[in-house]
Amino acid sequence: MIDVNKPLENPVLKELFSRIGKNQKSDLELQNKILDEIIMRAYFLSYVFFDKPIETDETGKGTVKEDLNVSFYMISSSDGKQFYPAFTDWEELNKWNIGIDKIQTLILSFDDYAEMVLLNPDIEGFVINPFTTSFTFTREQLKILKKEKEERLKVVETKVEKDTPVMIGEAKEYPEDMLEALKSACKLDKNIKRTWLMLMYKEGQESYLLVVDSMGNEKESIEFIGRKITPYLNGKYIDMLSYKDSFGKDVVKDKKPFYEKKNSI
Repeated sequence: MIDVNKPLENPVLKELFSRIGKNQKSDLELQNKILDEIIMRAYFLSYVFFDKPIETDETGKGTVKEDLNVSFYMISSSDGKQFYPAFTDWEELNKWNIGIDKIQTLILSFDDYAEMVLLNPDIEGFVINPFTTSFTFTREQLKILKKEKEERLKVVETKVEKDTPVMIGEAKEYPEDMLEALKSACKLDKNIKRTWLMLMYKEGQESYLLVVDSMGNEKESIEFIGRKITPYLNGKYIDMLSYKDSFGKDVVKDKKPFYEKKNSI
C-alpha cells in the first residue's frame, strides 16, 4: 500500500463496467472478465486518515511506516452493514463528498481489501465505485475468490521424465506484460542469476518453458516468479525448471538467457 498523489485510471476495468447490462447474452462472460481484472490486475483508491504526517521523498512518493496508524472511511448499506469503499479513479472518488479538507488516499489491491475484510468481523465486504457501478464483494464471496486466486497462482516445479518426447522452440513474440513482470521478478529476487524463456511442446501440448538458475533456494525463486507472471499468461500454461535439473541444462545449452544478473559468476 502506498500514498498516492498521481492519477489512477483503470481504463480496462472502466470499459468493462460500461458494458454491464448492454448485452444480456454475454453477461456471464463479461462478469468473468470483470472478476479477472479486479482480482488479478486492478488497483483502487481509498479515503484514509493517517495519525502522523507521511514522509515523502524528492519525487513526492510517500512511504507508509510500521508505526503509522491508518483509519479507513466506511459506507453503510440500507440494512446497516459496513463496507470498505473502493474507487477506480479520482473522478469516482470525488463523487463521495465527505467534507475532508485535505484528501489522504491509499492505493489498494483486491488482496488488500480481502485481507482487511476477513480480519475484521464487523466489516461485511467492499464495494467498487459505490455511487455509480456499485460492484460489491461480500465476506463469503471474498473467502471463495481468495482461495481460487491462491490455487490459480500456485506454481509447481516441472519435472521432465527421461525419454519423454519434447520439442523446444522460440515464440515469434511473447506477451509484453508477461516479459515486464518476469524481468521485474528476476531483479527483485537477488538470488536469481539467469533465466531462459522458450516454448515447449510436450505430449501434444504447448506451453512456455522457463529455466531458472538461482544461487539460493530455486524452488522458492520459481514460486516467486510464478506468482508475479501468472496474471499475464493470457490462459497459457508455463512450465518451470531448475537449471540444476539435467534437462534444464540441456535445453538452454548455447541459448542466450532472457535475463542475466549483472556481475553474476
